[in-house]
Amino acid sequence: REAMRHTWRAYKAKAWGRDDIKPDSGGGKDWCRLAVTMLDGLSTLWLMGLKEEFEDAYKWIESQHMPTPGEHGRHSLFEINIRALGGSCLPTP
Repeated sequence: REAMRHTWRAYKAKAWGRDDIKPDSGGGKDWCRLAVTMLDGLSTLWLMGLKEEFEDAYKWIESQHMPTPGEHGRHSLFEINIRALGGSCLPTP
């Protein structure tokens, strides 16, 4: 649990709302502009009982207009399904 909390804090501090966090710089990067890491992490946060972290992410996602406007490029349907859709298949708080 503490490892997940540590990792989530780094994501929140350096790449909140971005698709990925760069391992070399810790900065955020986007490949589809859907906050994929956040969506993907929802189920893990919930299952680990990290309710405060879950609530923060849930509220952020709820306040966004997703998908974001503009070009998104070509993406793997499989990747979007397992990370974005799969991570968000949870009960609402």
